[in-house]
Amino acid sequence: MINHYFFLRQVAVDLQKAMVGSLLTAVVSPHKDELQLFFQQEEEPSMLRLNWETDQFLVKHQNTDVRLPRAYEKQLFEGWNRKVI
Repeated sequence: MINHYFFLRQVAVDLQKAMVGSLLTAVVSPHKDELQLFFQQEEEPSMLRLNWETDQFLVKHQNTDVRLPRAYEKQLFEGWNRKVI
């Protein structure tokens, strides 16, 4: 089981290191059960993918080969270009 305190504490520390100080550049939802948040930190883009289409909640943080799909130019809300604190 990955949703226990010690695992989530370590994930939170890792995500904080990777995301604090970056800019939220886009938020899209390619599927009804998925949310993708795109970040830019210095010259390195990254993506946080949240997926809950199965009975488990899945989180994936990706630093390599991150591109916003052309089909999703219309974004979900006016939160982009804000700094993550």
